Amino acid sequence: MTSSPAQGSESLEMARVCLKILKVMVIHGFARFNMIIEALEFIREQIPNMLELRHRLLCSGIHPATAVIAKTTVLMAKTLYMCEVQAHQPLSYVAFITPSLELISSLLFTPAVRCQLFDQLTVTCSNLLRQIVLCLLLLHL
Repeated sequence: MTSSPAQGSESLEMARVCLKILKVMVIHGFARFNMIIEALEFIREQIPNMLELRHRLLCSGIHPATAVIAKTTVLMAKTLYMCEVQAHQPLSYVAFITPSLELISSLLFTPAVRCQLFDQLTVTCSNLLRQIVLCLLLLHL
């Protein structure tokens, strides 16, 4: 089964819409807490796949799709980091500090993945690290 670049771009746009909906659901809560954990774990597993896909497309010269993939990856990271929850309800974020730090360290400090990073994702990860430090400071006040 072959797909055209237009179909791939359309699928990525649909994925972005779904991520936006998921982000709202994560921030405002699911009926069961473990559903949030499952959703965030799924997103966490997909970020390295998106980076690999973006890297392969760049290497093969397909540049238009990389911008959509980059936007989707940054949205995944923002959903995963739950910045709105960190800022307003730091106690609710405590369970996600360790997985977030693990992802940041694997993205920013692993040489194999680091070569696939792009500026916007690096800034997003750095902002998350800053938010985690602020969250921890709020918890100790």
